[in-house]
Amino acid sequence: GGESLKDVKSRAWSLLSELESRYAGEKFLLVSHEYTIWAYSAAAAGWDDTRMIAEKKKRDPKTYIQPAEVRSLELLVGPRDARGNYDLHRPYVDACTYSCPKCKQGTMRRIPEVADVWFDSGSMPLAQFGYPHQTVGGTKVKPTVAVPFPADYICEAIDQTRGWFYTLLAVATALGLPAPYKNVICLGHINDKTGKKMSKSKGNIVWPRDIIEKYGTDALRWYMYTATDAGDPKNFDEAELAKAFRRYHLMLWNSLLFWETYADRAAKIVPAQLSVLDRWILARLAETSEAATKRLESYEVRAAALELERLVDDLSRWYIRRSRRRLQKPESAKDLAAASATLKMVLVEFSKLTAPFTPFFAEGMYTRLTPSAQSVHLDFWPAVKKLDAGQKRILSEMQKVRDLASLGLAARQEAGVKVRQPLSKLVLPDTRDTLKDKALLSILADEVNVKEIVFSKKIKKPVLDTTITPELKEEGLVRDLIRATQELRGDAKLKPSDRVNLHLAVSQELLTIYMKWEKTIKAETGAKVISSVLPKAPQAIADYPEGGADGKIAITKIK
Repeated sequence: GGESLKDVKSRAWSLLSELESRYAGEKFLLVSHEYTIWAYSAAAAGWDDTRMIAEKKKRDPKTYIQPAEVRSLELLVGPRDARGNYDLHRPYVDACTYSCPKCKQGTMRRIPEVADVWFDSGSMPLAQFGYPHQTVGGTKVKPTVAVPFPADYICEAIDQTRGWFYTLLAVATALGLPAPYKNVICLGHINDKTGKKMSKSKGNIVWPRDIIEKYGTDALRWYMYTATDAGDPKNFDEAELAKAFRRYHLMLWNSLLFWETYADRAAKIVPAQLSVLDRWILARLAETSEAATKRLESYEVRAAALELERLVDDLSRWYIRRSRRRLQKPESAKDLAAASATLKMVLVEFSKLTAPFTPFFAEGMYTRLTPSAQSVHLDFWPAVKKLDAGQKRILSEMQKVRDLASLGLAARQEAGVKVRQPLSKLVLPDTRDTLKDKALLSILADEVNVKEIVFSKKIKKPVLDTTITPELKEEGLVRDLIRATQELRGDAKLKPSDRVNLHLAVSQELLTIYMKWEKTIKAETGAKVISSVLPKAPQAIADYPEGGADGKIAITKIK
């Protein structure tokens, strides 16, 4: 085969270096072909192979050397390796000499001895400004005036306690200066999932590129931030990274997609129209902004990240879940606008909070939420204010709701009653601390799936009435069908606006109940017709044990 482009450049450099050494200071004429002459130019300019290939790809044919054309060739002086690449390492740099600018007679050469490389790094904060020799107007430069000193913080792995951290401190102390850094984030080493050091020979090494290609750079960042405190060793476990990815990035992204799918994007915050849920999530946002900012200012990075993770969980598992109907099937335009604007505000502000931790992910969120803005990294950090009395109260009361809901759901589980089965009532102790706010009680009733909340002075803890009347049983069956139909819509990848026909192969008794609730079923599932005949080519079909031994349900999309 022929020569590669790299080989041609190497051959060109070999000739150029020989001519330069043999005829130093002379002019000589090279006659050759276009490509070889171009390789001479690349070698003379000191391009490495990567630069040469990149330049070749973007060459304009108009710049090709024409027959009989004469061009001058400037040979860039400097240390070169055998292939002509610039290389400032030994032994090539040793060939470089300079005339002494002071005595005008001597020749300066590199000092062959090498000081500890960490001494060089430790001198950097001061040496880059010429301290202590540099003077301004006859006065020596003072650190903290012309020199940014000391640094707010430095960050490196624990082995630098004997390297960079030490030499920084030693050099500053030797010069009679205070510590050159105010704070240190000292990182622990990364081991395999069993706590052993990674190595090729043991076969337990995990390549970062493989993880990044599978999950993304920000997923890996987030795992490193949250797995352990910065100074503790990290036993890398891909399974744990996947969990962290799901509970943060995936949950947050699904929240964004929910807003994009259902929200009124033009809606603005109108305080008077906000529901108790809206005011609660805005209070949680303010609380998290304050806590995360305080943690970051104290260099408690993991604690700050976990504050954000808790807010994502509250946003998805409580606010969006409890507000789902307000966006999907709103009772009024005002309520849709309030929920839409609130969710957008939380997502936009949250993209700013997560930006230092997950810069690419944050940028993706921010630009989708605010297309006209430049970048989340050019925006301001969320304003931090102390929570007012109203925000503290709603946070406390909503926590009571969630605690009571947990007790109610635990009682359901103990009684073997599934959550979709409505019950008649939840009885709460009637005390001074008992919730009395109607909006909060409504949220509690919906969460526990009871018809009403009642109070009694005769009990000391919540009591769930698990009696299931025939009417409640019917409603539970209908809710099961609605849930199953929504799952079929998901399997068929239908849009919320798509209408369907619902086909039921169930017992006559069950079909009678469903037809009694026909209006509700159609409204909740987007069905136009409910049929007792299965179609030949459904968009989706599934077994439905609740409808009998051979029970099935199916949907067909209306075109």
